[in-house]
Amino acid sequence: MKESETASAGISRRELLLGAGAFTMTTALFGSMPLTAVAATAKPKKGGTFRLGVVGSTNDILDAQTIVAKADQARLVPGFETLLEFDPSFKTENVYGLADTVDVKSPSQYVVRLKKGITFHDGKTISADDLIYSYGRLLDSKLALPSFKALSPFLDPATGLKKLDARTVQFDLKLPNVGFKSTLAAYTNTLVPVGYTREGKQIGTGPYKVASFTPGRESRHTRNPNYWGKGRPYFDDIIIQDFADKTALVNALLSGQIDAAVDVPLPQIAQLKGSPGINVNEVSGGAWLTIAMLTDRAPFNDGRVRQAMRLIIDRQQILDRVLQGHGTIGNDLFGFIDQTYNANKFPQRVPDIAKAVALLKEAGFTKDKPLEFDLAAPDDTGGLIPLVQAFAEQAKATDGVVKVNAKAMDSTYWDTTYAKVPVYTSYWSPREYLPQIAATAGYGETLYEKTNPQYQTLYTQASGEPDEAKRVAIIKQLQTLDYNEGAYIIPVFNSFADAYKTKLQGVVNRPGQLNLDYYGRGFQNLWFS
Repeated sequence: MKESETASAGISRRELLLGAGAFTMTTALFGSMPLTAVAATAKPKKGGTFRLGVVGSTNDILDAQTIVAKADQARLVPGFETLLEFDPSFKTENVYGLADTVDVKSPSQYVVRLKKGITFHDGKTISADDLIYSYGRLLDSKLALPSFKALSPFLDPATGLKKLDARTVQFDLKLPNVGFKSTLAAYTNTLVPVGYTREGKQIGTGPYKVASFTPGRESRHTRNPNYWGKGRPYFDDIIIQDFADKTALVNALLSGQIDAAVDVPLPQIAQLKGSPGINVNEVSGGAWLTIAMLTDRAPFNDGRVRQAMRLIIDRQQILDRVLQGHGTIGNDLFGFIDQTYNANKFPQRVPDIAKAVALLKEAGFTKDKPLEFDLAAPDDTGGLIPLVQAFAEQAKATDGVVKVNAKAMDSTYWDTTYAKVPVYTSYWSPREYLPQIAATAGYGETLYEKTNPQYQTLYTQASGEPDEAKRVAIIKQLQTLDYNEGAYIIPVFNSFADAYKTKLQGVVNRPGQLNLDYYGRGFQNLWFS
């Protein structure tokens, strides 16, 4: 989604992802850096300009701590880094992170010590002051960054960030949070130097420095010669180029204009795999496409309408026709990678048009007074446009009681339409259950903070409950509310795929939150053969 990539509260992680199989960790190529399923045939070498294609627009931004569309993700990760990051099982670790240690004193107190000697792009050594400034910026209500809503219930920047020494900061939380380490790994919760602003110089600690940025056209990033990761990065330069739509993006790859294209349309995977000199990296790890209804806006503030919408959609058809089988059927519950996913074992929802029409009639909608709305989707996210087109067709089964006008848009959707209309489409990256609730804070479709005070109370209780059995019992109550009253239609958990020239090396196939394996962890793990 225009991702509020802040994962706040969490639960104990599984060693393996649900349904993802086993992973073998290796350090053969990058010393202590764990990589999974790396198909490297040669020692990494330096040099060259890597050209990455994304679907973008003049509304693209470059900010170390927030994004609007997917193109912004690609431009954030080369230059800015977090304290921790997620491994393939979505556990937190500090291999790529700026934290040397994170000491959990209690569910309400975390002590972070920075790695020694890491410098910003301008040569200044990173310090506790920068850490405090960075989280203070994330918690600045005037900036209204996506992380604010998820962080603010737990952390007050005035009282919760205490400098212990030049490299150490103590986080004193307002409420206990047993999974606060996940917050430190959220990819928008990066560290920036004291005084950083979006309008100022884009200075971070990452493997590449921003050389130029023209919204709607391209950004250029140059190798950071003083990067703390030994021997990396490998490219001399990176160019991230905008394209108007997916068709232009794929054509640019096939013609050799770019070296890689992220988030290619799933129906084109077979074609791309059959193209000479092209590899495709497909990942299935719990990402999800959704139709979201605002619980505080008519007519979707009526639970009967929300449930009717969920009974119209044909999930199997979405999987087969929209995703061409590249995914898993959803059941209107998020957190697929979590061990508590569908903890109540709710039955799989299937289309029930008669019941949907009956609920809509109770809510005042009939063939003479239909529920009619536009449903738009952007072309920068694979699967969303065909999803709304399919739902519009499926709604015709109500015989005119529901009329959906499907609209395809470019990536300006995220600035002009997203979250501004009563019902809209979106996407989310994989998260465990409680972190996903935190990530949705502030959005109009969420039960958290909005229409159900009991939901917020239960979420707070679960976040601070150290006993796993008791925590799961609370989560079951939350998921009951999600299933019965929620405003997300989650028809599928989708794979996402990236295509690239065979000369590109270092691409890893493993579950992750961002395309191209977190864009090659800031592009530092990628090179040309």
